[in-house]
Order: sequence, then structure tokens, then C-alpha cells
Amino acid sequence: MSRLVTLAVILFLLVSCSKQASIVQTEKQKTVKIQKILTNIPVYPGAKYDLKNTFIYEAGNIKAAVITLKASGKLKDVVEFYKGKMIEEGWDLISSFIYQNTASMFFDSPDSSCSIEAQDRGGSLNIVIRVGTKAALQDVK
Repeated sequence: MSRLVTLAVILFLLVSCSKQASIVQTEKQKTVKIQKILTNIPVYPGAKYDLKNTFIYEAGNIKAAVITLKASGKLKDVVEFYKGKMIEEGWDLISSFIYQNTASMFFDSPDSSCSIEAQDRGGSLNIVIRVGTKAALQDVK
């Protein structure tokens, strides 16, 4: 009986460890994909990826992503950071505005469009970056 219990515990530990390793591997793969998409989009200093609220789509030359970041700081600092850094990276600022505790910024480049929304949640910041390649409608499937 004790051998059966020992075997069951070992089996349980092996299954638990393999699931945890799979989750860690999936998170690493997603982080690598995010970094490839964000090659010319800066990440706010100290921000962490919120992988559960991040979505990446790739099909041929079409790429689209919704990347969510968690950070701390002031909303106006996030706006100043992205306005300055995005322009340095070759993006054109199309428009921006702040309403209550949310800032929205819209950028354009020859091959992509990007919107960045930052929301102040009482000291913590939620930053959502939406980026996609430009494509004719017939290219989108």
C-alpha cells in the first residue's frame, strides 16, 4: 500500500512539474514574440508584460497585437515618454488626448499603425499598445 501511495505522489509531482514547465515555456515564447513585434515601439521603463491580456496575430505579412503592460508612475510621464520615444523611433504622432484618468495616443508609420492607451488606476498604470501592419482588405483573410 505504501508503494502505491509513493508511486501516486511521484506521478503527481511529475505531472505538476511538466505542466509548470509548459506554462513557463509558453510565457517565454509569448514574450519573445512580443519583443519581435515591439522592435520600434518602446516599453515604458519599469513596465511588466501582462501576458494574460496580451494577444498576438500573425499571418503572412500581416501582424497585429494587443500588448498590455502594468507599470507605476504618473499618467503625464507615460504620455511624455511615448510622445518623445515613438517619434524618435520614426512614428508620426497623429493625435493624442487625455480625458479624466485615461490618455490616448495615435501613431502612424509607413507600414504600421499604433495606438497607445494609458489608464491611471490610483498609482498603478495599465498601458495597452495596439499595433498592426497596414494591409489592403483583400490581403486580410
